[in-house]
Amino acid sequence: MTTPTASRPAPAPPAALLDPRGRTRPADLPAHLHRFGPAPAAPAEAVLAAARAAGLRGCGGAWRPTAAKLEAVAAASRRRGRRAVAVANAAEGEPWSTKDAALLRTHPHLVLEGLQLAGRAVDADRLLVHGHHGPALEAVAAAARERDGADPLPVRLVTVPRAYVSGQETAVARAVEGGPALPRPRPRPDGVPLAGGAPVLVQNVETLARLALAVRGLAQPGPLVTVCAPDLPPTARELRPGATVSDALAAVDPGLPGRAGAVLVGGCAGTWLPAAACLDRTLSPEGLAPVGASPGAGVLLVAPRGTCVLATTATAVRHLADSSAGQCGPCWRGLPALADLVEDLAAGRLRDGGLAALHRAVGLVDGRGACGHPDGAARTVASALSAVPDDVPAHLHGSCTEGGRP
Repeated sequence: MTTPTASRPAPAPPAALLDPRGRTRPADLPAHLHRFGPAPAAPAEAVLAAARAAGLRGCGGAWRPTAAKLEAVAAASRRRGRRAVAVANAAEGEPWSTKDAALLRTHPHLVLEGLQLAGRAVDADRLLVHGHHGPALEAVAAAARERDGADPLPVRLVTVPRAYVSGQETAVARAVEGGPALPRPRPRPDGVPLAGGAPVLVQNVETLARLALAVRGLAQPGPLVTVCAPDLPPTARELRPGATVSDALAAVDPGLPGRAGAVLVGGCAGTWLPAAACLDRTLSPEGLAPVGASPGAGVLLVAPRGTCVLATTATAVRHLADSSAGQCGPCWRGLPALADLVEDLAAGRLRDGGLAALHRAVGLVDGRGACGHPDGAARTVASALSAVPDDVPAHLHGSCTEGGRP
């Protein structure tokens, strides 16, 4: 005779952050509370513990462990004797990314709760949302008005011009203190930016939404990504945990994985990979590291077979050159020169010695900028040359094996 065992409750399914069909349905505060319940009044230690237990990492590009970042800002606050500023970074400067805007238009209350919790973890006395004018920020403003008086700290919106570098961490800190949203030349040794002497915590809005779920003890959903391809607008999707690059592409178009020739992983400043090298890779830092890539800003740009990777790279690098802060030589001189060379290669205008000049231009900007902006352009160009090695000689002879379609 067997002894009956107590049944264990099934684990809670992950809480969805986006509609599976890509629709955005803004939830008002009563609907939000009905779905998720009130956010627990967790002390700082409990917020940190929840972030650690959930394995949260920043979703804005660097993928730094969230708990470590919270602890670093809290330590800087104690060391300087100044209370911190906590910022929800909604400045989605990546031109092909729409995931953060989709999240803000769908669950602004979840992001604002995560901001309150992060502020509590670092003992902040100011909470801000940093972003561009548009429907996403309007959804946050409406949610903040609904929550007026219900949260420990009020939230203020800081709007900045739409620019690629405006979401960089030190650029956010400069905007907080009333300056231009441009990166500072050198990071501080502890990695914590300052605004008027106060430590600044900058967290991507997806990270904050996940923090609000973690403190509730809810399971984390899979990654949010934006997938784009020729004739396909940038489309945000939420994937299952452990999803691959192929899963992400199929979530937008079931036939897209089979048509992919190469994928730019991470966005404008990401890494080109042949489709065969990345489709089966898990969309995570650990899954992509063996092939020299990272999820970055959560963008996958697909170049189907018949699409010229070099022409697409020329478009990306020109955008990076036009979007630079212009604060150092590698940005204001090096990136335009690099963009010119890539455009010449893509158009079949590069001749004898041109490829060597292109490689030299990559070396002259990589690791030499006042911030990391030039490094991204160098990475994109170098990876493109490696991803399509057979196309480079063809372009040097004035032809394109893929028909030149960007």
